[in-house]
Amino acid sequence: MQSDNGARVAGAITAGLGATFFSITVFNAVENVLVRGDSATVSVLESLLPGAAELVLVGLGVWIYRCEDCSHVAHYVLVSMAAGATSILAIALWEAFFQQYQRGFQPLYILTSMLAAALVISALLGLYLSKYAHERRLSRRLHDRFSALFENVPDPVFGVVSRDGARRVELVNPAFEAALDVDEADVAGRPLAEFAVEHDDGTGSLPRETPTDADWVAASLTFRTRGGQREFVRLDSPLVEEPDAERDVDVYIDVTDDRQREERLDVLRRVIRHNLRNKLTIISGNADSLRDRDVEQCGELLEHLSVAADDLVSLSERAYEIEAAVASDDVETRPQPVGSLVEDAVESVRVRHPHADYEVACRPDLFASGTSALGMAIEALVENAVTHNDADAPAVRVTAALDDDGFVDVAVTDDGPGIDPATRELITGERDHDQLGHLDGLGLWLAQWAATDADGRLSFEDCETGTTVHLRVPRADPPDA
Repeated sequence: MQSDNGARVAGAITAGLGATFFSITVFNAVENVLVRGDSATVSVLESLLPGAAELVLVGLGVWIYRCEDCSHVAHYVLVSMAAGATSILAIALWEAFFQQYQRGFQPLYILTSMLAAALVISALLGLYLSKYAHERRLSRRLHDRFSALFENVPDPVFGVVSRDGARRVELVNPAFEAALDVDEADVAGRPLAEFAVEHDDGTGSLPRETPTDADWVAASLTFRTRGGQREFVRLDSPLVEEPDAERDVDVYIDVTDDRQREERLDVLRRVIRHNLRNKLTIISGNADSLRDRDVEQCGELLEHLSVAADDLVSLSERAYEIEAAVASDDVETRPQPVGSLVEDAVESVRVRHPHADYEVACRPDLFASGTSALGMAIEALVENAVTHNDADAPAVRVTAALDDDGFVDVAVTDDGPGIDPATRELITGERDHDQLGHLDGLGLWLAQWAATDADGRLSFEDCETGTTVHLRVPRADPPDA
């Protein structure tokens, strides 16, 4: 605000000087005609160029006064005007002072000296303008490169401008528009606080490693629109800015997928550690018991050891598959043939667990929008229904149909003991992931992640015989043949 006042003062001074000089020129022309009897045409022609210059000075002053961001222009204009006027006036007075001691007055010498001063001032101004033009070309080139980079960054990015204490969204890139289902015109120019909540909990960090992580990452926020919400971090340049800068630009980059991937890998590691600890405890306990028994009495303990070892092998294989799916950058959804996915999932589980009874009811022409992990998630739900059931012949029914909301509902029903409320709360996010101690399965996590990536949802339903897990994902049209 103080700089705006300075620009107005400079503009008023410039316009005032121009108006004063123009008044003098007009007065001189009128005096020449009315008092001295000079020709009106000659007086007007004499006043034409000075008057035009003085009117330009008035216009320049008005422009500076009304300009909203011209404090730097006003400074240079005033300095240049003062330097030019002082130089010409000083030379004119210098010549006039010494000519009074000479024979006669020689205005031609004064004119040539003033012309020399004007040429020096013009040359210096030309040097400055050439340098300014060169810097503008460089600035424009950098701006164009930044714009091209900003527009083509694959991650959602947006910029915020801070001025006079107000922070407004300045621009967003196409990836931002696609991820949050919003147009730039809907958010540009509006206060950041309308969409975002900044976090002061120390979450301002990039999940990925960068050489400038400590210097550039400043804070994080959650940006919400009608199309959803995403997590961003603000990147600040480590370069020292001018203390009187009026306009700061902050760039925010999307880290939602990175944080989600880190969170999922953390869950995967913790569940694997829990399973390893349990199975190794069984192996260790049975191995100790073998030492105190005869060979004829070791059959049951060896069976326990074999089962625990097989479970560890199965766990490692499943963990490898899930880790590959979680760590993959391929989260693009595409039409998936639900009937084929269900049939393949049930057949794969049947091979490993032939003692269970399986029933499938699925429309063969049904397609769903999902990632490459959708089939793995369905298989995990079917296997969960079998392995967490103590019955001699567990019964599993898998159906796929459209629900009332137009989503494809893959339902897996079992006749087991059910899923406890604490596990359901962990999977759906109602309980913090720090409380993973009692959850030893990866299947439900995989199903939840597959549903989330497809903009779907995972839910649980108690039924008369057991539990039904619903994996709902958006319906998709069949791909073009």
